[in-house]
Parts: sequence; structure tokens; C-alpha cells
Amino acid sequence: MAFLEPFDVFFSPEGFGQPVQIGDYGTEITINAIFNNDHVDLPGKPEVSVSGPQITCKTSDVANIEEYARVVVGTVVYKVYDIQQDGTGVTVLILKRSEDL
Repeated sequence: MAFLEPFDVFFSPEGFGQPVQIGDYGTEITINAIFNNDHVDLPGKPEVSVSGPQITCKTSDVANIEEYARVVVGTVVYKVYDIQQDGTGVTVLILKRSEDL
């Protein structure tokens, strides 16, 4: 079920978001997204931790984005590694630094 609240307030730079460029050269778009690159321990498994860049954004903003699309956050270039739609109108794009692929 999609949320009825307007997402723009969350994803705007005045909220939690920042401008992010997505797409290949000449076809990129700029959207507002929440970037996260935290390192976390998995609950109940203190010996396992994960980290990695990801952006959370409105599904409607990335409806045509595919894996390996180019994403620029600040000055760092990433590629989309996985697309995770949650069914509420929010999508998380799991990223890898471009040179790591």
C-alpha cells in the first residue's frame, strides 16, 4: 500500500535529501534522494556487519532506472547494484562505487 503523505518533504534538501544525478551521460536526471553509507552490525549477529552506499527515493523518480545505471552523489560515481521497491512508493537503490564493479 502506498503512503498518502507527500514524499517531497522527506526527500527535499530542506528535509533529509540531497540532489543526486541518475542515468548515463546525456540522459541523466536529477532527483532528491536520501544517501546513506553507514556501517551497521546485523542484529543478533555481532560477528557480521555490512556497509555500503545506497539511496532511498520516490519510486516514481526511478521507475525507468535499471541495474548498472550511473549515479552521482556529490562527486562520487556509483552504479546501481540492486533495486529494492518496498511497495509503498519508496525505492532503495543499492550502489557500488563505479570502480568496484
